[in-house]
Amino acid sequence: MDVSLAEWDYLAKRLEVITEIRKAFTDALITQKLIEKNNELIETSEKLILNLKRRVKAGKISPAEVSRAQIILNSLQIDINRLEADYDSAIFELSTLINDPNLLIGLLNGKLKNIEKLPDYDSLYSRLENNPNLKRFDNEYDKQKAVINLEESMSIPDLTVSAGYRRSNEVGINTFLLGASMPLPIFDANQGSIEEAQIRLDQKTKEYESIKNNLELRLNLLYRRFGMLLSISEKIKNESIPDAEESFKIIIQGNLLGRFTILDVLDAERTLFEVQNQHLNTLGEINSVIVEIEGLTEYNIQ
Repeated sequence: MDVSLAEWDYLAKRLEVITEIRKAFTDALITQKLIEKNNELIETSEKLILNLKRRVKAGKISPAEVSRAQIILNSLQIDINRLEADYDSAIFELSTLINDPNLLIGLLNGKLKNIEKLPDYDSLYSRLENNPNLKRFDNEYDKQKAVINLEESMSIPDLTVSAGYRRSNEVGINTFLLGASMPLPIFDANQGSIEEAQIRLDQKTKEYESIKNNLELRLNLLYRRFGMLLSISEKIKNESIPDAEESFKIIIQGNLLGRFTILDVLDAERTLFEVQNQHLNTLGEINSVIVEIEGLTEYNIQ
């Protein structure tokens, strides 16, 4: 594909902006889901507190239990306020990156990738060559090699050919003369220009290697983080959430039998929601890493 250097610069910047927009959208979407999840917990907690107040009026429990439950609810509301501030920041960043003054962002609608297995690293690595920051060097190499060829061609002197007639008065005849000459490049074979062109090519090679090394390092770090996050996500999903769900179930059943208080139920439910939030946060981090890897390699991770 014949693409100018300016076009490669444009493609590199375009890919960078798209990656940043996707990351901002992912952050905002995760925060929106966390707000929805925590609002569910607040709604449940408020119902439990109303139930506690009715029991206080009936003289069945102490008002202190209502106060303790209210402290838990206040803490949840503070968490919601913090999440809403984070969401506003994420939406502002997203709007700024999109740079459309007429765009009004309402409720986000998107699906997070739920990856359970790491993609093959070698496949990702091989796709690094598609990155426009590297692809642009194909054009630069061709251009610089053409300069070297031109300078080398100029080091070979031009052959001068001459022809003509000469009158010989002694014998009274005309003689046809044909001659050729070529200057000897004893002192200058255009070596200075050739060496300068070669140095520029070497500089481009070193620049390419530097950029590629940085991209390789970034990919390696992202891939390692990807693996770590997948391990954490699997542990939360297969161990922490089932344990929290089982604990919540046992405490609810025990509360019906009088073994646990309503505060124990509220605390167990909050623990379950916190574990679910932790999994959601981890899933968000995984998707952010995926966006960055796809931005480096232009490879769609499934």
